[in-house]
Amino acid sequence: MGRHGQQPQDCSEEGRRYVATFDQAAVGMVHADLDGRLLRVNDRICATLGYSREALLGRTWRDITHPDDLAASAAQLGELVAGRIESFAIEKRYLRKDGGTLWANVTVALVRHADGSPDCILAVIEDINARKAIADALRTSVNQLQLFIEHAPASIAMLDRDMRYVAVSRRWRADFGLGDQPLVGRSHYVILPEVPERWKVLHRRSLAGEVLRAEEDSFVREDGSVQWLRWEMLPWRDAAGAVAGIMIFSEDVTERTESRLALQASEQRLQTAQARLSLAQSVTHSGFWDWDIRDGTVFGTPELVRLFGVEPGSVVQSFEAWRAAVHPDDLTQVEDAVSRAVSGRTPYFAEYRVRWPDGSLHWLRAYGNAIYDEQGAPLRMLGICLDATDLKAWASAAASSDAANRAKSEFLATMSHELRTPLNSIIGFSSLMLEGLTGPCTPEQTRQLGMIQKSGQQLLELVTEILDIAKIEAGTLSIQAEPLHLRALLAEQCQLLRPLTDERGLEFHGPQCDPDVVVVADPKRVRQIVRNLVSNAAKFTDAGHVRVSVEVDGDVARICVEDTGIGIAADELDRLFVPFWRSHAPGSFARGGTGLGLPISRRLVEAMGGEFSVSSELGRGSRFAFSLPLHRDPGAEPADCVQPSPPTGP
Repeated sequence: MGRHGQQPQDCSEEGRRYVATFDQAAVGMVHADLDGRLLRVNDRICATLGYSREALLGRTWRDITHPDDLAASAAQLGELVAGRIESFAIEKRYLRKDGGTLWANVTVALVRHADGSPDCILAVIEDINARKAIADALRTSVNQLQLFIEHAPASIAMLDRDMRYVAVSRRWRADFGLGDQPLVGRSHYVILPEVPERWKVLHRRSLAGEVLRAEEDSFVREDGSVQWLRWEMLPWRDAAGAVAGIMIFSEDVTERTESRLALQASEQRLQTAQARLSLAQSVTHSGFWDWDIRDGTVFGTPELVRLFGVEPGSVVQSFEAWRAAVHPDDLTQVEDAVSRAVSGRTPYFAEYRVRWPDGSLHWLRAYGNAIYDEQGAPLRMLGICLDATDLKAWASAAASSDAANRAKSEFLATMSHELRTPLNSIIGFSSLMLEGLTGPCTPEQTRQLGMIQKSGQQLLELVTEILDIAKIEAGTLSIQAEPLHLRALLAEQCQLLRPLTDERGLEFHGPQCDPDVVVVADPKRVRQIVRNLVSNAAKFTDAGHVRVSVEVDGDVARICVEDTGIGIAADELDRLFVPFWRSHAPGSFARGGTGLGLPISRRLVEAMGGEFSVSSELGRGSRFAFSLPLHRDPGAEPADCVQPSPPTGP
């Protein structure tokens, strides 16, 4: 190879091919010495830079390199000449003769002698001006697109195939609460980790080429709030037409959607309320009305129209039509009631009869309130009518029934008093005779007198119970409530009732009660209830025990009488408190009883402010309990009529 700008002379076939390849190459080719002076150039580089061959030879690469690229080129050449690298590639700018700039992709290698020593530098120069122009145009386009997206008044995000942000609008940041954090290059799923799996499926479909949209979609945020979105998703493509990512356009429609849902819910509630109202009117035979006082028109619900004996839609509703339906004997008082309510601004109420088209009379009960304008003039009246026909009939029947009940109660009370006098005489005289105060009796006479005395006592108890139930029904039963020591009273009764259980061979436990429990009750009535429950327990128990105990529960004391008797069937429990009812279980009638003890006991408990309860299991026994209010006033002394006594039983 020649030096100092001389083209090499090589007459061999290989040499000629080399020279032809160098000179006719489609890219620029240059030989330079180790100092950078150009030794040989081909036609392509001359045409590209606009210089003749003679003008280039003898120049250095520095003379035709853009000043901004000198340093980078020099550094790489230094490494090459020093032998630390065999070649390098660089993008750089060359200076054209016409003052323009050439962007080139330059590949540089060191040519060596046969002994390996450096000979010259070979540079292959590819014109990339067109590619650079395209890249610059694309970059400008991307920048413009990013600028457009960022400042668009819509919520837009541009993402690549890996769902990394390429560009995002400010509205997108605001709608999703992303602030000013950097987004470009970051994963959409990292920025919004709450993105649901169903959306990820849609993203993959759009990346496959689908255009997707939703008018209303819910997005549950990390804090649990629900954001409603309208969105559209479509793929964007690169210059080759391949899908390079997706664009997402969204609109936050939370406020609009919540308003719509609230309206729907309100409409649903209204429809439900209307259905309930219609049902309530139908069931209660009532109807609502709205009377326009100014023009006399009336709006009434279908059920209101039916209260006048006609079907909805068959008549014109008006004030005059209403007047025509009211019984003539009631019209004046009803109109007066309307006038008083309107003028006095008071609620309207009236009861009157209406005559149906078939001639039958029906009672109505009406309520209403007037509405006034700002000047106080009446505008309309809203109200309700109820069918009172049955109510009137019931009231009449109830009046007759009440009179009959009062007569019955008075009769029972009178008869009970009349019966008790001779019964007390019979019991008293039989007791005197049994005690021998009237003279000695034979064994047979003694047996018969005992039967007379026992029958008289049973009859007296029945008469007393009848008198009690009559007083209860008449509302004349007297309750004298006072503080009393519950344990003392129960101990007294248990002692008196123990012979009943001893006679039947039963164990009697009680009373199990704290001595400090004080209740407010009528001592006489508490004794009566306890006697009834314990005697019933003994009567219906063949083996086992009867137990009397007390539980304190909040503000009440609960007295319990338990037994291991025959029990009560579940379907009979509710009938225990019906006067004169007795169980139909086998053997129950043989045990006696009037069917009044339990009804009276429950009424007495309720009259003293307590509650009565019963539980039972057939064949295993029963538990009767009643509660009494505890005495909480430390300043009042409990009744002295009952003194505490030593406990009996275990």
